[in-house]
Amino acid sequence: MKTLNRYLFKEIVVPFFLSLFVFTFVLLLERIMKLIELVVGSGVRMTDIVMLFIYILPSFLTLTIPMSFLLAVLIAFSRLSSDSEIIAMRASGVSLYQMMIPVSVSSILAYGMTFYLIVYALPFGNQAFRVMVFDMAKGKASTGIKERVFNDGFEGVVLYVDRVKDAGENLEGIMIYDQREKEGYTILAQEGGIVSDPKTMSVSMRLKNGEVHKVGKGLSYSRVAFSTYDLRLSFKGAASGNNGEVSKGDREMTITELRERISELRNRGENYSPYEIEMHKKFSIPFACIVFGLIGAPLGIQSKRSGRAFGFSLSLVIFLVYYVSLTAGENLGDRGIIPPLLAMWGINIMFLFLGIYLIITVGKERSITFLVWMDRAIDIVERLPGKLIRLIGRSRK
Repeated sequence: MKTLNRYLFKEIVVPFFLSLFVFTFVLLLERIMKLIELVVGSGVRMTDIVMLFIYILPSFLTLTIPMSFLLAVLIAFSRLSSDSEIIAMRASGVSLYQMMIPVSVSSILAYGMTFYLIVYALPFGNQAFRVMVFDMAKGKASTGIKERVFNDGFEGVVLYVDRVKDAGENLEGIMIYDQREKEGYTILAQEGGIVSDPKTMSVSMRLKNGEVHKVGKGLSYSRVAFSTYDLRLSFKGAASGNNGEVSKGDREMTITELRERISELRNRGENYSPYEIEMHKKFSIPFACIVFGLIGAPLGIQSKRSGRAFGFSLSLVIFLVYYVSLTAGENLGDRGIIPPLLAMWGINIMFLFLGIYLIITVGKERSITFLVWMDRAIDIVERLPGKLIRLIGRSRK
């Protein structure tokens, strides 16, 4: 059994890491392009981009690890079934329950990886990402302003400065066109400078002695003079919040912070469901690795088809059902329609009972009805092109 366990464990581990790399790379592709845009267009150092990439990686791995584990189990047992190795194991007296030992060990390891990432690495990575983006925004706002040039490196803002002093800290002769609203407006100021607030992690331009000119509907015109005016800034490509401010959401909070926030809102009599849901999510998402192991092994054995394409398709369908159900439960829980516990654990409980049913059914060497129907439907679809070609050939004769 030790040799068999090592063999099954290897069959799961190899496709797991391959699919983990592929899934993570696909999900990160959009972020990678934005980070490359920062290097090319904003002059951000490559080392900073690598650190940003490392910081956002846990948020994607918490999704790709359960999905990769499900695909790995499906591929492993589907191949063993198609090569008649499952029949050989059963003929040697090895039951499905004994085959589930390496699957259970693998699922526990995947659970541990996901739990560590979502509980510890994710809050730390998101917080570090916020701090680095803030430092980059502050540096870009201070050094990226060129005098007597239209600067368009800021999101929705075009800036012109007549004179730049002290590396962008003091500006003179400022003209700004802000188009972040539907009706853009122009700001003129005699002087100004860059102001940063580490508490709210926001970067602003403080303007002095100027005017705001705005053209509204029906060619209406307004002019407002000011002595001091603060304008929030965010440079292009930064993953910051609205108006350059990076706020800390519930996903960035640790378990301790979530508990404190829940207690605070409960004492105020306010709605704390979103934070309680986030608390349950930190435990329910890693638990998906356990239920996916229970589902994947019997489905892979029962499938009459082998190959990565079929395993990928089936795992994608299962994960899509799981993720959509989890998202729907989260939305219903946020609105108070269902309890947070049911919102985050309902789909896990359903999949857990499904996995137990599949293991018992396959352990008794019975057929899984819906999988047989799916195989027949795929056979019909695959045969359709050949039948159409033969019909066309007969009609021509």
